[in-house]
Amino acid sequence: MEAADEEKPLLNAQTNPQDVGSEYTSDGSVDINKRPALKGSTGRWRACYMILGNTIKIRTAIHANCTRVHLLLFLHAT
Repeated sequence: MEAADEEKPLLNAQTNPQDVGSEYTSDGSVDINKRPALKGSTGRWRACYMILGNTIKIRTAIHANCTRVHLLLFLHAT
């Protein structure tokens, strides 16, 4: 039985031997030119801004279409 004061990690940090010295991602992802993607230039905040920007554009378009349909029905009824 383990002591209650002993700290245990929340996750088992096991590193893949391929990941240690490689500058490329190991999940098979590629860049826009179909080359293996570099770890330092993929994802992170750049992807976050793209996802948030697309979400805002989609919600704006939906709102505009709903407003247009509402006005069309309202004006058509009068």
